[in-house]
Amino acid sequence: MASTEQPNQNEVNERITRGIKEINGLITRGADYGSYSITDWLKIEIKDAVTTDPASINVESHRKHADIQWVIEGDEAIDVAPTSSLVSKT
Repeated sequence: MASTEQPNQNEVNERITRGIKEINGLITRGADYGSYSITDWLKIEIKDAVTTDPASINVESHRKHADIQWVIEGDEAIDVAPTSSLVSKT
């Protein structure tokens, strides 16, 4: 697939499924915190994070990739909003 082409829904589903399997494998093997490049389109970051007050952080949005959030311990709050409602800070 060329970088300008949009993947079809089946490919998106396959990639998400692959991502989940790879994350599970790393966690099962007790992988350390860090960044793992699995393929040219799949990068996994294992990190310790703490949910903070939304007013104190910048939002993040994606048009060309997706985040799979896998909470191993505790809770995480994730807000979702259409990108059209976001205001860019420069």
